Amino acid sequence: MSKPRVLLVTIPDCHLCDRARETLTAVAHQEDICWHERDLTRTGADDPHWWDEVPLILIDGVVRCRLRIDEDELREALRSPAATFGA
Repeated sequence: MSKPRVLLVTIPDCHLCDRARETLTAVAHQEDICWHERDLTRTGADDPHWWDEVPLILIDGVVRCRLRIDEDELREALRSPAATFGA
């Protein structure tokens, strides 16, 4: 099985984004996955709703977690790519 493509979508000065980054860093280390971060203020949003839902975690291009990112929720999202969590 290939490793998932994980993207953290953030904005500056966002305490939930800071927490999500910490959570994702810890889980990614434990699960041996790489991830990237995207700042909406630099790149814009693919969906206008993203501005109200940051932080977002996309796995293989699909929004899987949003707002308050929980370690268990994130691990489950990484293991079951079909479901959407944190909606």
